[in-house]
Amino acid sequence: MVHPPVDYEEEALVDLLVAQYLQLLEPQHLSFPPTNVLIKPAVQQLIYQTMFNETQVWPIPPPKYRIRVLKILISRLEESISDPEEDEILDDLMSSYGNLIILPRQSPLEEALKLSYIRYTAPRDMGSNESHDSQFVITSENRGLILSSGTTGFRTWEAALHLGTYLSTPEGRALIAGKNIIELGSGTGFLSMYCLKCLGARSVTATDRDPALISSIQDCVMRNSLDSSRIHADIWEWGNPFQPHRLSSSGKSCQSFDVALGADLIYDRELIPLLSSTLRELFDKHRIKEFILSSTLRNSETFNAFLNTCEANNLNACKINFESPPRQSQNGFFHSTDVPIRTYRISASASLLP
Repeated sequence: MVHPPVDYEEEALVDLLVAQYLQLLEPQHLSFPPTNVLIKPAVQQLIYQTMFNETQVWPIPPPKYRIRVLKILISRLEESISDPEEDEILDDLMSSYGNLIILPRQSPLEEALKLSYIRYTAPRDMGSNESHDSQFVITSENRGLILSSGTTGFRTWEAALHLGTYLSTPEGRALIAGKNIIELGSGTGFLSMYCLKCLGARSVTATDRDPALISSIQDCVMRNSLDSSRIHADIWEWGNPFQPHRLSSSGKSCQSFDVALGADLIYDRELIPLLSSTLRELFDKHRIKEFILSSTLRNSETFNAFLNTCEANNLNACKINFESPPRQSQNGFFHSTDVPIRTYRISASASLLP
């Protein structure tokens, strides 16, 4: 029997599911197509090829995650069968599930230490004809891993996804295109790589305090096929002078940047003086024009303390009026909006400008 091919609307539904799946969203938050679409043989085949075919999908999620998703998918397919003579579940999907559940299980310690490559698909305009997976960033993460330094840098936090969503807008792109960018507390390097790969940055410097994160970013630069002469990852311990390794055409260390970025940096009140000192260095020595900060408001007192410190250091903080779409309306960089996330543009007061 010849089955009808997947139409444009059905393909768009699968594209959304694939983007969420490759970002490793919790399975209960995945947007599965309606059951009358899901049961179609061509749709099942497309789902298998773009989500579970190990010879074609990279990066492919860890086996434990795939099992959870397949279990829900197969359950929904079973519920959607109305005619046992006509409706059936694709053999490849059942085989994938069967092969995964017999794999040896990793110990909790092995799971806790293992990193996975994760693909973040960029948002697109709802009216755009651009392919949904045409712009993406691959990171290396373990969302439960706490580093020896006490940070949880091996995951991309909601504030970074919020800032990435803002930067995908025309207003946000204008901040990055053609500019020399530096990021504080880069963690996985998600924002830095997005700026170079998709937003037209001239050069990018990702910084963090932990050498393990710097090594991971360097690996992901290669995984994203980025020009390694235009993106660098360097250690920067806040409060200490920054010594970038990036070289100018003259062979000297580049000291100037146009824009600095930061996401979820305001989580510990004790770090505020160090961050403030670092910002002063960026404005005074490295000549940035502005610092774009996105922060999850877990503790309003801590964030207000940061804003007060900015004012005391002659730094102007102006809130950017941008809200991420609610979770159910997002088509890329999927993240929770349950806790407020705010974005600020910080600049030096006129009296301090050179």
